[in-house]
Amino acid sequence: MSEAGLEIEIKLRVADEPAARRLLRRLRARSLGRIHEQNTLFDTAENVLGRSGRILRVRHVQKMGQESSLRNGSRPRRKLSPPTGVLTFKAPVEGGRYKAREEIEVSIDPPERAEHILGRLGYRPWFRYEKFRTTFRLPGLPRLSVELDETPVGVFFELEGPRDSIDRAARRLGYQPSDYLNVSYYELFLEQRERLGLPPDAMVFPSKE
Repeated sequence: MSEAGLEIEIKLRVADEPAARRLLRRLRARSLGRIHEQNTLFDTAENVLGRSGRILRVRHVQKMGQESSLRNGSRPRRKLSPPTGVLTFKAPVEGGRYKAREEIEVSIDPPERAEHILGRLGYRPWFRYEKFRTTFRLPGLPRLSVELDETPVGVFFELEGPRDSIDRAARRLGYQPSDYLNVSYYELFLEQRERLGLPPDAMVFPSKE
């Protein structure tokens, strides 16, 4: 959360993941670790939240070992921690170059407890997505998170923090404002679903197990 309680972020497409990691090392970015996320979006049967631009999400998070990045689109198997849970509410997105919206989060362990509560309240799961996320900090930008996200529809940087820090980090990473994406992973999924042959309600990696 930043700038008067708003989540402010952009996404940037990463064409060459190994090159992006090398660049982060040259920039002396500090890694805060890699996690695996399993996310489920909830809504009513009438799509009350979606029609108003709001999001209700339960996230399962597991810390990962020092795995190499995804090379074949499958999920690594080595996870080092039991899952923790985060329940998130997101308000409608404000317009503009950046994706800005109110975000409220609370930790709930085990995460299934949040799903059970939402079910009792009449909410149902309607979309699932997963990703592997490595969080970095860049020197001189302490309020900015640089996330390197590996997803079934591609690899992306997600920069979250104050607008001026986002712009400075994007320039260091070799991007300009015309490269900014202020869309959600669900919207990116819709763009790529048919081409990649993904199911209509899930953005997940193929399992090798």
